[in-house]
Amino acid sequence: VCGWDLSIEADKKKAKSKDTDYTVGWCIARDKNGKIWVLDMYRDRGITQQEIMNAIVSMYEKWQEYIKEIWVENNSFGAIHVQQLQRTSLPVKPVVMTAKNALRNSIHHIAVLFENELIRLPYGDNYCQNKIDIFCDEAVAYPLGAHDDTLASFTHALSAVKKVGNTYSI
Repeated sequence: VCGWDLSIEADKKKAKSKDTDYTVGWCIARDKNGKIWVLDMYRDRGITQQEIMNAIVSMYEKWQEYIKEIWVENNSFGAIHVQQLQRTSLPVKPVVMTAKNALRNSIHHIAVLFENELIRLPYGDNYCQNKIDIFCDEAVAYPLGAHDDTLASFTHALSAVKKVGNTYSI
């Protein structure tokens, strides 16, 4: 599955100077033993609507063998992307944020999965190390850190893998 948290600022200079949110997407899969494997992560800001769409489609195409659903945050700005993506053949599902699935209520679920060694993070090359370091930095800083976008999109992906219930041979 993939989980996406989208940002609204399309101007790179404004995004950097104002330290705006990031668009983040994770692709994860669960193996037959219940372990959740991170396949890929995308993170950028100051990107256009078309670049966001391209990132979602590109990640799906790269991992479609393992991806049964793409969960995209449907609040305000994300609704545009959900509507456009649902016109394609991509298996897009909207995620409406509520008090029940808010990050502050979901963060404990992530912690339990890590404590039980059920999440596998790739760390074998510089690309993976950079992405996972960002995730870890946000997790350690939460809820006081400047950003929580990687955590939010990761919880979308975890919710999706839990609901979809599919397992894969990796």
